[in-house]
Amino acid sequence: MSVNKHYRKKWIEKVYEKAVTQFHEARKDNEANVPLADLARQCANTQFQEHAHLIIGDKEVMAREFMAHCRDNFGTEISKAIACEVQKDIEATQLEEQEALVS
Repeated sequence: MSVNKHYRKKWIEKVYEKAVTQFHEARKDNEANVPLADLARQCANTQFQEHAHLIIGDKEVMAREFMAHCRDNFGTEISKAIACEVQKDIEATQLEEQEALVS
């Protein structure tokens, strides 16, 4: 692996981590009910823009590789977010049922 490819990979991993963190924080405050896929894309774009000044070399190549990485991996994070919401709904329903039984 060339040095440039290694640095591109590391940059992508770090910025992707920040995009994922921002995504999970933003989805908790998602009052506008933005679809999760759109929210993920917005977070990825924001993090890319905030860290673009750190790119050494061709920004177009980096942008294509970063977005490909996000496309390949954000599905897992969206699935986690959906599972978390479903779990919250289940717990809320169970709590309501328990309260109804107690009453």
